[in-house]
Amino acid sequence: MSHIFISYARKDIDFALKIFRALENDNLDSWIDLEDIPKGEDWEQEIYRGIEEADAFLFLISPDSVASEMCNKEIAHAVKNGKRILPIVIRDADLKSIHPEISKRNWIFCRDGRDDFNKAIEETRTTIHTDYEWLKYHTELQVKALKWEQKQDASRLLRGKELREADELLAEVGSQKDPQPTSLQRQYVLEGRQDRDKRRRWTTIGLTIGLAILLILFLFAIGQRNNAASQQATAQAASIFAVAQQATAQAASIFAVAQQATAQTNAEEAQRQAKIAFARQLSARAQSILGTGDPMTAMLLAVESMSMFPSIEAAQVFQNNTLAYPVSRMTHDGMVTSVAFSPDGKYVVSGSDDKTARVWEAATGKEIARMTHDNYVISVAFSSDSKYLVSGSEDHTARVWEVATGTEIARLIHDSSVISVAFSLDGRFVVSDGDDTYIRVWIWRPDDLISDACSRVTRNLTRAEWQQYIGDVLPYQAVCPNLPIEPEVIITPTP
Repeated sequence: MSHIFISYARKDIDFALKIFRALENDNLDSWIDLEDIPKGEDWEQEIYRGIEEADAFLFLISPDSVASEMCNKEIAHAVKNGKRILPIVIRDADLKSIHPEISKRNWIFCRDGRDDFNKAIEETRTTIHTDYEWLKYHTELQVKALKWEQKQDASRLLRGKELREADELLAEVGSQKDPQPTSLQRQYVLEGRQDRDKRRRWTTIGLTIGLAILLILFLFAIGQRNNAASQQATAQAASIFAVAQQATAQAASIFAVAQQATAQTNAEEAQRQAKIAFARQLSARAQSILGTGDPMTAMLLAVESMSMFPSIEAAQVFQNNTLAYPVSRMTHDGMVTSVAFSPDGKYVVSGSDDKTARVWEAATGKEIARMTHDNYVISVAFSSDSKYLVSGSEDHTARVWEVATGTEIARLIHDSSVISVAFSLDGRFVVSDGDDTYIRVWIWRPDDLISDACSRVTRNLTRAEWQQYIGDVLPYQAVCPNLPIEPEVIITPTP
C-alpha cells in the first residue's frame, strides 16, 4: 500500500517527480498518477482509490494546481476520507484561489531557488511520521470501512478484539488529533457493535433452546427415578434431578441478566443514534438555509447541531457563513511566512517576504511596530511576558526586539538562513536553527550576558588598563563585581 499520495498540476510534473524520488530515497512509498495507474484502468476512480489507501496527501501548491478542477476534486476526496493533508508550496499562488482546506493548514515551502529542498523533504517526513501509529490505523480502518460500504457485507464488519480496539480508539480521539475519524469510520464501528449485539441475542436464543433440551432430559431422569428397580437407582436419579434443578436455576438467572444487558445496550444505542440523526438533520437544514441567504438562522442551527454531535457538515456552515468574518485584517507588502499570538492575547506578530516583522494590535489590526531584516523573515515568536519577540531571517540572523518600540535588543549570527526561533519559558534564552544543521541556544539579555562574561574572566582591568582605555571619564572600579580590583599604590615621599 502506498504511504503518500502526491497531487499536482501537469505543468509541475518535473518538480513533482523530484519530490517523488526524494521521498523514495527516504524510504517513503509515494503514489503519483504518472507512474502508478495501469493502462486500461478507469483513471479518475483509480486516483480516488490511491487517495483512499494513502496515509498522507501531499498537495503541491502552484498557480496551476489551485486552478485545476481535478486537483480540487482530489483535495475534496482526501478531506472526505480524513487524510492527513500536507500543503507544499512549489510556486507562489493567489491566496484567494486556494482551496479552504489547504489554506487553513501549515504550509511547507519548497520553492525552486528560494527554499532549501532537503529541508522541505525532511519537514515532510517528520510531519508524516508524527503520531504514525494512529495515522496507519486510520488508513487501515478507512480502507476496511470502504470495502464494507461497497457491498454492505456483514462478514466484513469488525469483531472481537478488533471491534473493541476501534471502539476504544475512536472514543479517545481528541479534537487536536490529525487526522480526525471520518463519519464512515464511526458508522462502520457502530454497525459492528449492532452486529455484535445481534449475535449475542442469537446466542441467548440458542441458550434458551439448550435449556429446553436439558429440561426434557431432566424430566426423563424423573421418569427413570420413578421406574427405578432399586433404592440405588432411585438415589442416583434424585441426585441427577437436584443437580438439574440447580443448573436450570443458574441458567435462567444468566439468561435474565443477558436479556437485561442487551435491552439496556439497545436502548442506549437507539438514543445515541437518534441524537446523531437529528444533529445531521439540523446541519443539513443549516446548509440549505445558508444557500437561501439567511446566515443568522443557518449559524444558530449549525451551533445546535455541533453541540449535539460534532460533524464536518456543521463545521462547513461556520466556515462558509457570511457572519464568520475576520476580527481584524493586517497586510504586508509580500507573502506572509509566519504568524504568532502574544501570550497575553493582545498582539500578533507576522513575518514576511517583504523583509519585515510587524507587531499588530490583535483586536483592531493596528500596526504597533515594524522591524526590518536584510532578507526574508521566516519565523517569529513572542517571549512569555509578551514584552519581546524574536525573528529569524534568510539574512543569517535571529534578532530580539522590544515589542513596544521595535528597538533591536540583540542580534544572533548563524552561518545560513534561520528557519525557526523560540524563547525559553522564563525568557532568558533564545533557541534557533538554520540550514547549517545546527541548533543554537543563546543568552541575549544584557544582564545575563554580563554575568556570563564575568564568570569566564579571572580578573578586572588593571589601573593602567583603565587609564589607557577609559581614562578620567569614570573613577576606577570593578568591571565585574565578583572579582577583586587592583589595590591603589600610595607612594609616600622620603623626608
